[in-house]
Amino acid sequence: MRNFYLASLLIILGGMTAMARAQSLPAPLDEKRIGASRYFIEGEDELLIPVNILGWVNKPGQYMVPSVTDLIALVAYAGGFKEDAKINEVKIVRKMGNQKKPKIMQIDLEKFYTTGDPQSTPPLMPDDTIIIANKKSVKTKTVAEVIRSLAYAAQIVYIFVLIDRN
Repeated sequence: MRNFYLASLLIILGGMTAMARAQSLPAPLDEKRIGASRYFIEGEDELLIPVNILGWVNKPGQYMVPSVTDLIALVAYAGGFKEDAKINEVKIVRKMGNQKKPKIMQIDLEKFYTTGDPQSTPPLMPDDTIIIANKKSVKTKTVAEVIRSLAYAAQIVYIFVLIDRN
């Protein structure tokens, strides 16, 4: 019985050691930087760039993506568009060297989805920020939802007033 416990302990320790080796932590970003650029190396010589996507996507935020990633793939990484995204006016804010004012490009992704032409979307660059606005109908829907909620609240208050009178 004692040998059984000893063998079990050795198996558990061996497994834990193998798991610890398999879970090596990635190097901090500073060690991955190449010179003063905004490109990073990941794994087997894969160049990564930081890009931001904001607005009407399901998972907005900053992503470290392969340098060959296009705008369509970035939207896919971000979980796709929300229902009322304005995809015909997607903005790319791009820092241009030492210039203080960034370049702002407006992209019509409806055109891409209609034609499938990859030339209709520019390649992404490090530190690009993609902004996806919402359609104006969303604001109308939001106002309607607020008014409906207020109407429900008013009905509840009215019912309590009627109950209190009786």
